[in-house]
Amino acid sequence: MATKSHEFFKNNDYIYIDTPMISLNDCEGAGEAFTLKAPKDEDFFGRPDVYLPVSGQLHLESIVGAIPRVYTIGTAFRAEKCLSRQHMAEFKMLEAECGFMDSLDDLCNLVEDYVRHVVKGFTEEAIHSDVLKHAELYRTEDSKNIIEMCQSAVRFPRLTYDEAVTLLADHGVKMLEAECGFMDSLDDLCNLVEDYVRHVVKGFTEEAIHSDVLKHAELYRTEDSKNIIEMCQSAVRFPRLTYDEAVMLLADHGVKVEADGFKKSHELKLVDICGSPVFVTHFPCDQKPFYMKRSGDKALCFDLLAPFVGELAGGSLREDDVTQLEERLPKEVAANLAWYLELRRCGQPNSGGFGLGVERLLQACLSIVNIKDTVAFPRWFKHCKC
Repeated sequence: MATKSHEFFKNNDYIYIDTPMISLNDCEGAGEAFTLKAPKDEDFFGRPDVYLPVSGQLHLESIVGAIPRVYTIGTAFRAEKCLSRQHMAEFKMLEAECGFMDSLDDLCNLVEDYVRHVVKGFTEEAIHSDVLKHAELYRTEDSKNIIEMCQSAVRFPRLTYDEAVTLLADHGVKMLEAECGFMDSLDDLCNLVEDYVRHVVKGFTEEAIHSDVLKHAELYRTEDSKNIIEMCQSAVRFPRLTYDEAVMLLADHGVKVEADGFKKSHELKLVDICGSPVFVTHFPCDQKPFYMKRSGDKALCFDLLAPFVGELAGGSLREDDVTQLEERLPKEVAANLAWYLELRRCGQPNSGGFGLGVERLLQACLSIVNIKDTVAFPRWFKHCKC
């Protein structure tokens, strides 16, 4: 997958950047960063606290003024006291940033193209190995992985957050009504993500065909499950729904969503309804971080939902108005992010970017339910044995 990832971004003129492993920033603002201290000098860096990175996003944003297209594949750390099948304390994160990006649709397209590329390459390689057979061990009876979903050429569906809530309600999932707001175009951002996913999935498939990977993956499969490799076989773009459209769609299927947003069950239901990975765009602002550009009460952002994992990738257009950023920036992190605001004052171009969990993409390809089965040495809360 790493090889196909680098291949995709090289083909699309992106430059690889090494982002730091020591950081002042918790860009997600969730307070889940690990604090790093020298054993005998708590003021080693001239300030009381530095952290292991939760993301390289802000550093990538600082580069696009000189290099418009950049990406990284780095290790991220989250101090989440969580024992779920979807979380680890240490994991790989692919992140990309594109300068002068002003369309969420373009960003979604990039992500979809990436996913399809990786899934296709993975499938082609895995066919010649036991990987897919092993993946069958993880499949449940009615599951469908991203390999199967990518077999269609139709674009992944795209829903606004409100549309997704309605869709869930239609499928019997409880949720409160969400207001519809003015929607801007995010097609370029979605296309970027989709193209990346397709590229990696395609390359992963091509490589896995020649190994035991796909054979092993079959061990995880259930009788009628479909993974992202299968979903990426279609050339049709992934569906795209606004949040409001997704809410309506769920409502049509009898599913209601609570006011605090989607749960994993809602995300998987949307994938099941659409039969492919799906983009959900235009989430309510109060559900998203300060750095996302806004239109009214909606954030110009997306989540890409995939089988087995729910949220696979997330991205947004970045706020370039320093006044807006100053108003939204949490007071507790304002001092550490003064440099981020200064970039805007010095002519930082508008940009858009996304992050994608590498282990989650592997889950979606191989129908693996528990993310801890995707790495040799998983770490999570109260667990680090070697």
